[in-house]
Amino acid sequence: MGLFFKWKIENVIILPFGGITIFNEKVDMPLIEEFLIAIAGPLFQIIFYMCFRTNILFNNYNIAVLCFNLLPIFPLDGSKMINILLNKLFPFKMSHKISLILSIVFVIFAFFYLKYSIFFVFALLLILLEVFKEISKHSYYFNKFLLERYLYPHHFKHVKYITKITHMKRQTSHIFKVDNDYYLESEMMRKTFDK
Repeated sequence: MGLFFKWKIENVIILPFGGITIFNEKVDMPLIEEFLIAIAGPLFQIIFYMCFRTNILFNNYNIAVLCFNLLPIFPLDGSKMINILLNKLFPFKMSHKISLILSIVFVIFAFFYLKYSIFFVFALLLILLEVFKEISKHSYYFNKFLLERYLYPHHFKHVKYITKITHMKRQTSHIFKVDNDYYLESEMMRKTFDK
């Protein structure tokens, strides 16, 4: 699906519970494309299950991996889909933070719920490591989002009036109200980055 939308693939990591594709793209890619890419993996697993139902052990493994992949824990597809929904509702920075909090809550929940399975405990430890890496990059992603808005021209149909840079949303143009003056987003980005 990433190749279909011509996203640049940087790396593919194979893990015991599936694979993770790392893209080298802008942060503010179209949300519909991001959603279709995120859902493509689970859909492929469902199709694979429907086509090869003869091996019970393999099918049980496939279903377990599918359900695990749909948990809202970063970097699983469930987290990506939740983050896309959050980006529709909240500013970029807040939606990323909520996704990280949900990831930690669900890792703790899953750890206690799945503690009898060595495989899933190992997978959760790997996932927890990825969650902590993502937490350490929270400010980086927000700054990247702002820098891309500064460097690349964009034209979104939806326009929102806001007062702070931290209130900026994906797929939205902004007009800033600061001290009873109004500034276009491009002006605010210049003020921020031309320092």
